[in-house]
Parts: sequence; C-alpha cells; structure tokens
Amino acid sequence: MFKIGDFAVIAQVPASQLRYYDDIGLFKPSHIDPQNAYRYYAIEQLADLNRIIALKNLGLSLDNVRHMLTNHISNHDIRNLLEAKKVEIEQRLAEDRARLRQVEARLSLLEQGIAPTSQPVIIKPVTSQGYLALGRISYDQDSFVADFTRTYDAIHSADIPDRIYCTCIAHNAGYEPDGLRWELGFYVGPSAPDMLEISGSICLRRYDLPAVDHMASIIHVGSLATGSLAYAALSQWTAFHGATICGPFREIFLAASAPLDIVAECVLEVQVPIAI
Repeated sequence: MFKIGDFAVIAQVPASQLRYYDDIGLFKPSHIDPQNAYRYYAIEQLADLNRIIALKNLGLSLDNVRHMLTNHISNHDIRNLLEAKKVEIEQRLAEDRARLRQVEARLSLLEQGIAPTSQPVIIKPVTSQGYLALGRISYDQDSFVADFTRTYDAIHSADIPDRIYCTCIAHNAGYEPDGLRWELGFYVGPSAPDMLEISGSICLRRYDLPAVDHMASIIHVGSLATGSLAYAALSQWTAFHGATICGPFREIFLAASAPLDIVAECVLEVQVPIAI
C-alpha cells in the first residue's frame, strides 16, 4: 500500500488530482485510515488510473469517463480511441507546420520586397501534353491542403500506365467567392488510358493541355509550403518585363516525397503562359 504522495509519484499525477477524483467518486483509494483519514492506494489500482487519464486525454469530460468505465470499456477499445486521437493530432500538427511555413514565406517577401530565389526565370515553348487528372474546388487554405494531400497520396499509389510528372494546375487565384479551382494528376504518354477510377471519389480523366509559345518557368527548391515564393517571383518578373499572364499556373513535381510531406524539401517547376 502506498500513501497518496508516493502513489502520485508512481502514477505521475498531482496528489491534488487524486484527492479530487476521490471527492467526486471517480477513483477512490484502496484504504482510508479511520484514525487520521490518510489515503492509501494499491499498486493494482494503477491500471484503473491510467484508463481514466487516457480517456481524459481524449477530451472526454469526467462524467463521460465515469460513464465509460461503468460500462466496462475494454483496454482494446481505449487503445483504438487513443490511436485515432494520435492520428488527429498528427494531422493537425502537419497542417499547423504548413501554415507556419506559409507565414514565414510571407514574412520573407515583406522583408525583402522580392521573392527570395536565386533561380532564373526561363522563357520556353511547350508542346501539347497529355494530362490525366481530376478537378477540385477548395474554399479555404485548410481544406485545400487536406484535399490536395489526400489526392496526391492516392494517385501516387495507383498504377497509372505511361505516367510522367505529377502536375497541379491552378485555374484561378483565390478561394472566394467561387473557390479555388484546381486540377491534380499526371503528365502522361500516348498509352495512358482516357479514364482511370482510383476510388469512389477519385476518377482521373485525360485531355490534352494546349501548346504554349511562351511559357515562363522557374525552379523552386524547398518545401511545398513555400512554393508561393516561385509564384511571386514569376508574377514579379512578368510585371517588370511588361509581359501579360495569359493562362493558369502549372506546378510540376520534379522530385517530391510520396506520401506527401508538405514541409519536406522538394523540387518544383512552376510555369505560367505569358504574352510578350
């Protein structure tokens, strides 16, 4: 038997928390000394306390914890709940890291006044290209990142014949009022199918992207989250040289992780058609 202070050290919780759980009848000591009212706990109670703390860490109220324990939830069920919570937290952290990189990129632009890239802008002709892709609409940054990541991972794991580079096309510049319209898929060769269903929500369709006489192009080496710097660099270059953007941006993944890690280093070629 352990005094409350010793048991609190073993369980790595404050003694005050044990007293409170006792007061509300959630977790009572194994024995209370009738002479001095000292609380004593058995080592066998540690498993029950860990179950309570695990459920509380899931965001459950103590009343809900009491209800679940009364209904004898199993360790297996608690483990499944914790695994699901872990995945949720990891996804939220990844989204927060992506937002942090975007904030850092914006700060860099504000401080330097130009997109901080040493890569040159190249103007080149681009021939017509087969494109096997699907279209999406996103209404805010968070939903775009989540949908883009899921779609990217799904199409990369699929068996797509004669595929070349994964490519994203942004058809407009913002999320409101009509939403950001974008496509994601692969440049493909002539033997690729006209349609490929990967899942119930992902069906790729093929069409030909038109040839472009003057395509402004820049290479971005860095995280996907800071890829906006390449877009800024192209936009500033076209404005400085009196050119006009006359088509959607293309983002070609020359080297990137799969599954996608939006904060890991990748190599992108960002292109936009211009009239000069």
